[in-house]
Amino acid sequence: EGKPVELELVMVASPRLHASPRVLSVMLGQLLDNACVFTERGRVEVRLEATRIVVSDTGIGMSPEVLRRSWAPFYRADPVSPSGKGMGLSIVHRLGERFHWPVALDSSPGAGTVASIDFARDVIAGGS
Repeated sequence: EGKPVELELVMVASPRLHASPRVLSVMLGQLLDNACVFTERGRVEVRLEATRIVVSDTGIGMSPEVLRRSWAPFYRADPVSPSGKGMGLSIVHRLGERFHWPVALDSSPGAGTVASIDFARDVIAGGS
């Protein structure tokens, strides 16, 4: 709120997910929360594809070292920042492992972050 950030939903496909909507909601919510917190201006995009959801932002991005540690519980790249406890990405990763939905991160400092959840095994065929 109050930031010059555009949020866009791009629907490339309309798959039907045969799985817990609550789990996906938690995972997507955490990814969106991170994208919004670390994007001061620009945009956050949620892209729904045939077998995955991709959240990308134009935020501060992460260095390779931070990216390697990002799944660790309680890890925070900025320990003095008042927001967050360092659990968001850890929760996303653990739920992804539990439900066999691989989660991937790609990021560069100053260039933003792209996070994806692949739920190919739980998409009902025919959901274009």
